[in-house]
Amino acid sequence: MTTHRRSACFIGLLMGLMMLAGLVPTLPARGQVTSGEVGVMLTTISPTVLSASGELAISGTVTNQSSEALEGVTVYLWRNATPIVTLARLTAAIEDPEPGGAVLQSASAHQLIRDGEPLEPGASAEFSVTAEFGPQVSEQTWLSQPAAAYLVGVEVFGWSSGDGYRLLGRATAPIAYPGTATVNTATIVVLNNRPSLLPLVAAEGEPAVFADDSLAVELSGRLDALLTLGSQEGVLSVIDPVLYDEVQALAGGYRIQHASGTLVDGSPAVAAAARAWLARVDQLAQTGRLARAVTGSVDVAAVAGAGRDDILLRTQHSSVGERPLAELPLVVVPAGGEVTAASVAMLADLDPWLVLASNLDGDAMVQAEGDVRLLRVAGVTARDGDSAVQLRGLLLSAQLVAAQENLVLVSVVDSTAQAALESNTQPWRTRLLVSDLLEAHPQPDPLLLSEVGEISAPEELLQATDHAFASLDAWEELLTSNDEVTEPIGGVVATGWSTCFGRDARAQADWLADVTAPAAQLLDSGVLELRVSDWVTTSADDNQLPVTVVNHGTRTVQVRVHFNSENPLRIKVDHSEVFTVRPGDSATVRVQPHTYGNGRVEVRAQLVTPSGHPIGKPISFLVTGTEAGRVSWLLIVGSGAVLLAATAMRIRQVRREHREA
Repeated sequence: MTTHRRSACFIGLLMGLMMLAGLVPTLPARGQVTSGEVGVMLTTISPTVLSASGELAISGTVTNQSSEALEGVTVYLWRNATPIVTLARLTAAIEDPEPGGAVLQSASAHQLIRDGEPLEPGASAEFSVTAEFGPQVSEQTWLSQPAAAYLVGVEVFGWSSGDGYRLLGRATAPIAYPGTATVNTATIVVLNNRPSLLPLVAAEGEPAVFADDSLAVELSGRLDALLTLGSQEGVLSVIDPVLYDEVQALAGGYRIQHASGTLVDGSPAVAAAARAWLARVDQLAQTGRLARAVTGSVDVAAVAGAGRDDILLRTQHSSVGERPLAELPLVVVPAGGEVTAASVAMLADLDPWLVLASNLDGDAMVQAEGDVRLLRVAGVTARDGDSAVQLRGLLLSAQLVAAQENLVLVSVVDSTAQAALESNTQPWRTRLLVSDLLEAHPQPDPLLLSEVGEISAPEELLQATDHAFASLDAWEELLTSNDEVTEPIGGVVATGWSTCFGRDARAQADWLADVTAPAAQLLDSGVLELRVSDWVTTSADDNQLPVTVVNHGTRTVQVRVHFNSENPLRIKVDHSEVFTVRPGDSATVRVQPHTYGNGRVEVRAQLVTPSGHPIGKPISFLVTGTEAGRVSWLLIVGSGAVLLAATAMRIRQVRREHREA
């Protein structure tokens, strides 16, 4: 037997003897905070809710997160016997890094991990501790007040070389004790997703193009679970019209655009699954329990905080009337349920049926500001890293405690874990329709909001938004004549402000750049090529200058050419009229130069959209003014003929290369 193994056996034997003798190491005072050396994951808490008597069992895993081996690691069942009867107290309890309470000392309520063998760095071990509760047990848990919630969990103690026996880590969870209480609840399912459709990439008649296959993954997982919950009686579902558009695009056959720009055909099975999911949504719409969200799931508080109402209002007003879900009532789902006075004022222009808010002050379930009606929703949020059993305990405890304050806890569900919890029935809970809840409060109270932290948008995101708007405006102008500006483009900028990004400004700006890339390329690259002779000779006599635009792209465009003379008092050139250029083709227009004197003048030609938005870079050429009359006219015609011949030869060459490819 190695020295290491003998040491472990000795520690295990010593701990066992001390437990038998009642000499368990003295636990440190509560003032000594947890060091976080041990991570604790709770996997089971039984029963789901407390009753008058029974056995409380908690199991899970402990992991050594330190850089040293830990000795004598022991898990104790812990509880705080203070009843929780308000939502404020529940929030404070789960956020408290040093909760009160005490561990239990009975034999089944603690476990020596690995019989005292050291827990090496990175190593994990399972545990299970239990305690009887009820009036007749020898060690009381004191979890005895019905219609209340309690905190239970485990604390982990042990030591490492050079340090004394101490608290290494803990994990806690609320648990409800309903007793004879009955509770009304309400459930709202949110159907939205991080955007992935690239509506500008595919030309008319081509399959839709997506940035990745994330939507396909979500349809078979989270969105399927949410729609299943939404189909239950009494549940209100709220769907983002952009999600509906994207699933429709997926259902019609699609392609994925890789980072290299390569397009790969999508899966027919995914397209079929998308069609089935849409059919379920359409069926749900017939029940009256489906509403639409703000297009693009826009983060209304962030938009209002940035003073950019146009981001919301422009996209909503321009597109909602043509969408399949246009007749559904509008329900606004803010990020984290937080609204501000500015965001409420902004929403008045959208005429929402309902706004969900977790930061309503006062006791009223329903409040209003003018014609904007707000419903109080759950504001107790889980801690990062909480397990499913911790989330379940929080949900049931919040629902029970809210009822003690004469409130109905309205759960807003957008994750698979939440959907699983809400799908489970409890005999003491009754689900109310949101419409019934609103009818029970026909006279909303005046709006009272609790303060929220400052919400502002980084300059990076604002600049990306302005660039996206400018690119899309120019794109729409260029393509208006051929009906290729499809309705989903109206919500493109809104998707960059989706709550699904979690206010990650870098990711939002990157998405706006990706989704508007075709417009930016059309405006900034050589897709549209302007050609003018390097030099031109003109006179006061009537003559015209030929200008050619070559369209190397895949869409028909309408453009103009603007001219800027260095010396307009000597020579100037009229702007062209709007003209159309088909894909893979060229168009030549003739513009009128005006000569007021002899000499050379530099003129810059700029290709623009019909309203004047620049496309690409300007090109310069020299114009020589002369009184040579007909001779200059022949020179102009000759230079134009050379330009046209060169252009025609180049177009034929490109077409031949395409055919050979």
